[in-house]
Amino acid sequence: MVYDYSLLEEKIKEKFYSKERFAEKLGMSRTSLYSKLTGRTQFKHTEITKAMKLLRLSESQISRYFFTIKV
Repeated sequence: MVYDYSLLEEKIKEKFYSKERFAEKLGMSRTSLYSKLTGRTQFKHTEITKAMKLLRLSESQISRYFFTIKV
């Protein structure tokens, strides 16, 4: 199953201006973040929780940003 992270990517650019800065704040390499955003690897629960805090998203928005299936 592949997830659509387009909304997440937009929010990252809005808040951090680049994926590189967001990856740094999240505590992972740029390569690891790209692997997750392209569906090669999955986000861990702890990474999702930290990302939600950094992006100031509510729990009710988790599915919208992290679990929308790519069509």
